[in-house]
Amino acid sequence: MEYKDPKREHFRAECTVDGTYEDNAPRFTLEAMANLPLLPDDVLLCIMKYLGPVELHNLSKITERLGHLASDKSLWRTIDFRPHKLTSTQLLKYVNYFKESTKFLAVRGFASEAPNLKRRDGVLTPKLLEEIVKKCPELETLILDEYYGPACKLSIELLPSTICRLSMRDCVITDLDPQNSYFHDMYAHVPYIKVLILSNCKWVSPHDFMAISKCHWLEELRMDGCLQLGDCVAYTSLAARCGFHSLKILDLRNTRMGDSDVACFSLSLRLTHLYLQCPSVDNEVSDDLHGDPNCVEG
Repeated sequence: MEYKDPKREHFRAECTVDGTYEDNAPRFTLEAMANLPLLPDDVLLCIMKYLGPVELHNLSKITERLGHLASDKSLWRTIDFRPHKLTSTQLLKYVNYFKESTKFLAVRGFASEAPNLKRRDGVLTPKLLEEIVKKCPELETLILDEYYGPACKLSIELLPSTICRLSMRDCVITDLDPQNSYFHDMYAHVPYIKVLILSNCKWVSPHDFMAISKCHWLEELRMDGCLQLGDCVAYTSLAARCGFHSLKILDLRNTRMGDSDVACFSLSLRLTHLYLQCPSVDNEVSDDLHGDPNCVEG
């Protein structure tokens, strides 16, 4: 599914030159582009706020003044690369734009296009994660969607300890340790985690449930499409009884969790939303949770 940034789509419609709102209309005339350097800095910064990081990088190459403005920290508090699928090597050229004030960082790889791991350049590298930790000491949200590679290259230990929200949607992790959960000691490495999204991570196994449950502040857990989950009453019962102290939202759609597994969550006193749905034939799960008829509210 193609990702669309609502903010940028809205800006595109509002900036049509002839007053219409056609989706394929140009944003600016050549005359308007020529007059851009005449605008004051504060106006240019307002315009730049509607550009993505790739566009800002390209704009910075035009003139020294635009390059200086494109590096303004106000433009890099929220960084979303998801409209562009990028390798770790490609992302490294943008790390100089990352700021201490950056709170949100989202990137997207190629796992959905290369399920057999043929694109080695799509592996998320430790070097990139190290740069994120170093450049973004106040990062709160990290989205690493559709990346793949060995567990050691996408280790939980390498993630910024400051994050509250983590998404690994559609990631493919290989070479997992059969003796230890991939999320072993996650509660210690990312102690402030509140939201964890593991949608369509088919490598997630039942014993990961217990490791994740130890995250004391975890309020939202999305595991829809994790097809290995099921027939794991022992793990589910222990996790619900001893962990998930703050869990409010749990998404188990498109998994093989049975009645006995689900019944264990009656022990989770804070749980208010539980999403359930049998696995579909084509393994497609809707991303829209608002007004979902499969939601059980407590």
